[in-house]
Amino acid sequence: MDDISTSTLFAANGALAEINLDEWMGGWVSIVGGVHGRPTAQQFNKAFNALQQMILANQRSIQSADKKADDAVPAKSFNKETIISKIADGTLIEKLNAGMLGGHTADYFAPATAAFCRYTDYLSGNTHQFTGNGNSHGYVYMDSSYSSGQKITVNGKACSVYAGGDLVDEIAGGHWYAFTYDQERGMIDFFGMGTQKYMKKEGGKFTGVVSFGSNNNYVNTAGDVYMNTLTCRGNISGNKTYHPIYNDYAELFPRGESTEPGDIIALDERSDREQYIKATYGDHVVGVHSDEFGQLIGGDAPPDGFDYFEWNIGRFIPVGLIGRCRVKVIGRVRKGDYIVPSEKYPGVGVAVSDPAQAALAVGFAVENSNESGIRRVRVRLGR
Repeated sequence: MDDISTSTLFAANGALAEINLDEWMGGWVSIVGGVHGRPTAQQFNKAFNALQQMILANQRSIQSADKKADDAVPAKSFNKETIISKIADGTLIEKLNAGMLGGHTADYFAPATAAFCRYTDYLSGNTHQFTGNGNSHGYVYMDSSYSSGQKITVNGKACSVYAGGDLVDEIAGGHWYAFTYDQERGMIDFFGMGTQKYMKKEGGKFTGVVSFGSNNNYVNTAGDVYMNTLTCRGNISGNKTYHPIYNDYAELFPRGESTEPGDIIALDERSDREQYIKATYGDHVVGVHSDEFGQLIGGDAPPDGFDYFEWNIGRFIPVGLIGRCRVKVIGRVRKGDYIVPSEKYPGVGVAVSDPAQAALAVGFAVENSNESGIRRVRVRLGR
């Protein structure tokens, strides 16, 4: 086709011949009815008219599909009124597991045909005034909390206040709430954020286990208290005390110098004030610096938020007085030996078997030790 130029690409005349799809797909050379093997302008126009009709048909199909989609879900129908009507007739909640909505089922909510209305809360004196257009359901933001001694009114009607079906005297502020409202009985029942059960200021009772801070600190239904640390400003009384894993009874004595656990402690007779130091032979022994006490008394009450032991340890020595305590000794020790302060090492004891030394002893050994250096052995405190 080298002899064909753009000006003679199509014949100006000739017969218009019918062609089928196979002939068209086969290429220009298979088209018959042209002039000298070239398609006529009429044939060209016919073919591209067919293509144009196919394109228009596809456009009409797309437009038809769009219209069907628009008719199925018209944008203008997805508005507040539609949503409210669906809620009111139960369409949106008929299969709802409403256990998280105050324990109510769908039947409880479906009658609210006047809509789930937003209310406003205005605190006037001691009264939370809820105002809105709903009949029995609504939601509200409470900027300030409700507490005992206050009132809640709904459209002017005073209400008893419930949370999750339980009568309460506190509702936390700073939360959104959903609620149900019974105008005839004067009741409002909150469900949603902030309606957890609160500790009663007076009266009432709890059911189940009550935890504090974590599941490790709690009071169970039998009244047993499990706490990591318990500080009491007043008195503790009871019949028996169980389960101390340590062994001696100790008291905080005024500190006269730095001491360590296991040191034998004596009164500092050279001081003008009462204070206690590491003992040497012949001193008035009072006990042992203990780190194994099951009970510790004395000292000063710390300010709120401070640990009792840490507050006192710098100014007092925890001195074990009764029970068994590990005491610093040097030299061989046998069960039953009296432990008296050494002359050479302040705070360190030596073992003696002479009963005449008992008055100077901190106590007697309850275990054998054949080591020679300074270490701690178990001693029963007292003469």
